[in-house]
Amino acid sequence: SMVQSSGPMDVTSLTEELKKLAKQGWYWGPITRWEAEGKLANVPDGSFLVRDSSDDRYLLSLSFRSHGKTLHTRIEHSNGRFSFYEQPDVEGHTSIVDLIEHSIGDSENGAFCYSRSRLPGSATYPVRLTNPVSRFMQVRS
Repeated sequence: SMVQSSGPMDVTSLTEELKKLAKQGWYWGPITRWEAEGKLANVPDGSFLVRDSSDDRYLLSLSFRSHGKTLHTRIEHSNGRFSFYEQPDVEGHTSIVDLIEHSIGDSENGAFCYSRSRLPGSATYPVRLTNPVSRFMQVRS
């Protein structure tokens, strides 16, 4: 699988990373894709959250709103760096929190990358992370 090919994961740094992640409101942990869609229903484009991936080969997924749709993309972990799969050539960040915070900064200046579906001919959507949806502030309808 892809995880093994990226070399052994440093368990200590990963444990520290997950502790740091747990303090972030935008990290929802083991919620499903469908639950994420529920949390992101009727919120503006640019809203996002990070959750545990349902695919065993990946640690985390990003769920975000673009063009009135909720889209999902994986966070890749390779050679100790985290990145989004659309930009494997771009250097990743050693921390998931840094990756997200950097992406929020980039998004303020415009879209930082595009979500490409693996289906040929399907639309690409700009990824702009501007509004973290926090689990510490449950939105009342």
